[in-house]
Amino acid sequence: MTRALTLAATLLLAACGSENNSPETETNNGNVEPRELCVNSLCGSKTVLAEMPGAEYLHFTPDGRLFAASDLNIFEVTRNGDQWITTPLASMDCGFAGIEQRGDVLYANGCNQLFAGELSDTPVMEPIHSYSGFQLANGLTADADGKLYAVNGPISTSGLVDAKIARITLNPNNPFEVIEEITWAADGLEFPNGIDYFDGTMYVTDSSVSQVQLGSVKTIPINSDGSAGTVATLSTWPGILDDLTVVDGSYILVADYGSGMIGQIDLNGDILQATLPLTFQNASAVLPGEPPMFSREEILVTEKGLLGDTVSPIGNQLSVFRPN
Repeated sequence: MTRALTLAATLLLAACGSENNSPETETNNGNVEPRELCVNSLCGSKTVLAEMPGAEYLHFTPDGRLFAASDLNIFEVTRNGDQWITTPLASMDCGFAGIEQRGDVLYANGCNQLFAGELSDTPVMEPIHSYSGFQLANGLTADADGKLYAVNGPISTSGLVDAKIARITLNPNNPFEVIEEITWAADGLEFPNGIDYFDGTMYVTDSSVSQVQLGSVKTIPINSDGSAGTVATLSTWPGILDDLTVVDGSYILVADYGSGMIGQIDLNGDILQATLPLTFQNASAVLPGEPPMFSREEILVTEKGLLGDTVSPIGNQLSVFRPN
């Protein structure tokens, strides 16, 4: 199998994997004390919390509620004693990916549509917008002005996609109404997947068929007029990256789908730590814990498993990586 076909096959398995992160008010203001995390197998270990078919994306609200996307639905994850409960929220079964929050509204990508739901005690996620020309709506984030950014990529079950990032503008008087969708960035992207915003810059995981290092984290600055600046490679990674999270404005956590690892990269692009390969079964998203259900030293990881398989013991679960 050629290098291009090998990459395409791996990307296809990771195609829906991706998210975001902690809310804008926490991760992107630079005022949070950076947490020291164990992101290697010498100091930490994994514990499986709950089954989750095709586990994909993770999001904490400012008050510590945990939401996860999967190949079947969007779930709120809660705890009752030693039991972890996953409650489906979407009005329709669908393959979901990126999750983001604006105010008291939760947004998610699924079935090439944007879903939204009010963060009530029992949220209900409904589709509010169909993306234009998307084959796989994946990562999702928001900038400081509340505009949403959705990734089309890396690859769909029908083949290659039109790799791009769309910018979504919502009605300032109605958070459930999209008033504009534009292609915000496309040049310089090959197989984009996860996306996160910090301090005027988008951080995106990408993959390449032309480079020795398959995976990379790229940056795209937001120009003063709102347009996309030049795409630049911040860091390369010897595997297929899925989701990423900018943590406390200090460093980046990445999920390596192909090698089953998670890693830590500083904002200069240097790799600081990583777990051993195969620590996770196709890691798709990674997010540091938040009280009250988790400590700030714990790391939540979705383990997707194999494409289209939502029943086997390979992946299909939500796990936590804790210091020993």
